[in-house]
Amino acid sequence: MNLRRILVFFFSLIVIVLSCSKCKDPECTDSTNPDCPNYVEVIQDPCAGSSEVSANFYFEMRSSIPSIEPAIWVRDTVCLAGPNIRVRVNVLQDNATFVKWIVGADEYSSTEVQFSVSEDFIGQELPVTLIVQAPINSLCFPGDNGMDTITKYFTVKDQCYADVFGTYRGSLEMAPLDSFELRIAPHGCIDNISGMVYLVNFDQQQDSCSYFNISQWSNRIFEFYTNDSACSSARGKAELSSDLSQISIRYQILSPDNPLQPSLWPYLNFAGRKIN
Repeated sequence: MNLRRILVFFFSLIVIVLSCSKCKDPECTDSTNPDCPNYVEVIQDPCAGSSEVSANFYFEMRSSIPSIEPAIWVRDTVCLAGPNIRVRVNVLQDNATFVKWIVGADEYSSTEVQFSVSEDFIGQELPVTLIVQAPINSLCFPGDNGMDTITKYFTVKDQCYADVFGTYRGSLEMAPLDSFELRIAPHGCIDNISGMVYLVNFDQQQDSCSYFNISQWSNRIFEFYTNDSACSSARGKAELSSDLSQISIRYQILSPDNPLQPSLWPYLNFAGRKIN
């Protein structure tokens, strides 16, 4: 009997020990947690986020008609020639103490420069050079002399040959399996294939119209507005991708339910690829 009691006692003790071991918190293995045994202190890099003095910049093209403000700017490396088309460049380097832009025969010292390009340069690639000087971080970049120079090029195009013009095949968001073609042809330019045609088949009725207003226009963006019934009063904005292969067009056409209230016309979203 005593032996039996002893065995019962030991078995009970084992059960208690096992039960308590299950109550313990699981072992911490998060190396970023200071309370865990495998914690490793992270030493911050004093040079994180720092960079050498750089003369880097990018081109922006004004994508709007001069009478419309505020101006809308689009990053691109293609400029449409003309006195009303503007190119803008900005110094990206913080705390620059010396700035020199070389644009053709002109030089500028401001952080932002805007200029137009004559039609005489159509078909050419034009250089813009930026020279910058700024305080250096000698701890992180001991070899930096505080100056940098970079030259970038942009292409000048005839307005009639903007890349946004062309024929596209795609579909509306609400009917992705029903593909069709539409066309945007240059406004005010003679088209050797279809004559003076500007918008074609936006209402999927093979209609076209030859007059509309433009509120934005750059090499890759075209915003249009028309009351021409031949186009079902189409109005909207087309934007070509940076690789010039895909287009997205958000636009409206006349709604029979509210013919005199364009604000109530539903929006159509077209996505397609350029085929010509």
